[in-house]
Amino acid sequence: MVHTTGTYGSDAVARAVARYTDAKVGELQSQYLSRAGAAYHDALAALATLRKGEVLSPWMQVGNMFLATLFDGWDETQLGALDREPQQAVTAFQTALQLYAIHQRSKGEGAHAPWRGTDDTEGKGNRFGAACYELAEFNKRTRTTDTDDAVTRRMAVVDSVSDFPGMVRGIRSLITMMRGADRTIVLDYGSLASDLYLMQFPGSKPRVMQRWAGDYYHAKRSDEVARNRAKTKKNQV
Repeated sequence: MVHTTGTYGSDAVARAVARYTDAKVGELQSQYLSRAGAAYHDALAALATLRKGEVLSPWMQVGNMFLATLFDGWDETQLGALDREPQQAVTAFQTALQLYAIHQRSKGEGAHAPWRGTDDTEGKGNRFGAACYELAEFNKRTRTTDTDDAVTRRMAVVDSVSDFPGMVRGIRSLITMMRGADRTIVLDYGSLASDLYLMQFPGSKPRVMQRWAGDYYHAKRSDEVARNRAKTKKNQV
């Protein structure tokens, strides 16, 4: 049975958290986007509860099918026991769900999709660093600024704080900004849940922050290359 303590998180648990979160967020999103019937209204109620940011207990959610079955399928051999402390995997999963609920609010399109890798550009979600780059570009288009400061400053805050609630506050501020974008910035919430699990371990957090920075600047470079190609093609016409 998994029981992780110490300086470093388990990569195997992080992957299991990602898979479980992807499945549950995908289920909730599918119900929400159905826009009709009992499943849709159940999803609306679940999203409203999640946005409150309360600790979730399935036995307290009688009457809401999604929340009442939140931990159905939770594999304690991979993810840890639900009745044993510490519960980093549970915390990461619940936090990712709550952040998704904030992001999805009032959106007509899904805010979640799995990341398929850098070579797959069709219908994929962003990992968090690349999503932050999309947000920075939105800010540039709509707020007459030519810098990434508003976004990178918040990312730096997440990097600098040592307590998990402080990290979540910083991430929440960025996701709230993403929700305000003129088009849906699609995020891989399974990947984010994996990050949230690892960030609870001081030895693993730097690796997460390095990946965010790498994804941010990879997206930025790719965007610049695409723009330069488009400009060259236009000049050749």
